Amino acid sequence: MIPDVNLDLLIKRNLSKEWKAVDIRFQGITYVMIKKREYRAIIEQQGIAALIEQLVQANQAFFNNL
Repeated sequence: MIPDVNLDLLIKRNLSKEWKAVDIRFQGITYVMIKKREYRAIIEQQGIAALIEQLVQANQAFFNNL
């Protein structure tokens, strides 16, 4: 049996009046919080240029696989 899972979505309306999910929370932990910590660690250990390079590579990989 699969247990019940409670997820909270943060949904906001943008300037075009469209609703968008901007964050998800599970047991008090949000996706945005996780990414913030991850990005902060990269900046502290490797610098902002390393974070930017990783984000560029991740975006390229994503769009190349569409």
